[in-house]
Amino acid sequence: MQVGNLVKITRASIGVPVGAVGLIIKVGKPRGDYVMQGHVTSEGMPMYPPEIFTVQFIGVHRGGWQRRYLPRDMEVVSG
Repeated sequence: MQVGNLVKITRASIGVPVGAVGLIIKVGKPRGDYVMQGHVTSEGMPMYPPEIFTVQFIGVHRGGWQRRYLPRDMEVVSG
């Protein structure tokens, strides 16, 4: 996922239903260079914190309403 991708939200939250569509406007890198203690991938490699994506929603009346999401909470529709 990258800036400019159109995404659909897969996890409901307050004010944002499942299926809401938005545009990724910013990709935030995790702070620090730490490894998530006690977590490993299926290949046995250490896990690092995920990127955080800022999504601007389409069709929401507040003029540029934005929320931050993890990759697991959305799927790419186009881009």
